[in-house]
Amino acid sequence: MRTSVGFAVVGAIIREYLGSSAGLGYLIAQAEGNFDAVGVFAGILILAIFVLIIDFVLDIAEKRLIKRRTSCSERPA
Repeated sequence: MRTSVGFAVVGAIIREYLGSSAGLGYLIAQAEGNFDAVGVFAGILILAIFVLIIDFVLDIAEKRLIKRRTSCSERPA
């Protein structure tokens, strides 16, 4: 589930980057077109923080939904 959420966020940002008139991908593309390195890195930083928040929420949901996890050493041979 974590992999699919990551791909979905990246896909949405790439879609905005390539052909949108609003959104974070559009802002990154606009900053890149204006040679605004600070704007590009700010957009990437916002995206990274957003993905970390989503990962944290998924971690909490995973801990609540999966009651028992077995490690490799606990599994029968």
